[in-house]
Amino acid sequence: MFSVRLVNADSYQATPLPQLDPTFSEFRGTEIKYVPIVRVFGTTHTGEKTCLHLHGVFPYLYVPFTGDDNADGLAYRLAASLDAAINISLGSANSNTQHVYQVQRVAGIPFYGYHRREHQFFKVSFYNPAIMKKAIDLLQVSSVNNKLP
Repeated sequence: MFSVRLVNADSYQATPLPQLDPTFSEFRGTEIKYVPIVRVFGTTHTGEKTCLHLHGVFPYLYVPFTGDDNADGLAYRLAASLDAAINISLGSANSNTQHVYQVQRVAGIPFYGYHRREHQFFKVSFYNPAIMKKAIDLLQVSSVNNKLP
């Protein structure tokens, strides 16, 4: 086990290393060009300074959905709509840049408030942590799939 006292953390984009990172997105059916690497700066329990590069960590958010029977089709449409909305908001409307790594159907109890049962969510994972704020803003103003999350 390796223990680090966190001082600072950030991330950067790099080409995937086959032994550490996924190189192909099964969900999208495409080769992965860049993956996020989380860089953690800190000290060990003996006081040594360290910098860790964490691979295989994709930033994500949860989008609630009603539990439709066609969840797989909806997941692919959500990914395509999010990619298109992000590309338009970045001024590259004709771009086919993919920002969404994968969309998974998950169930869980919402963090806020009292809930008796689990709710259905889509876990939307992204390639770039810097795009998360833009995706959240677009989802909140219903620019994706013409629906509120």
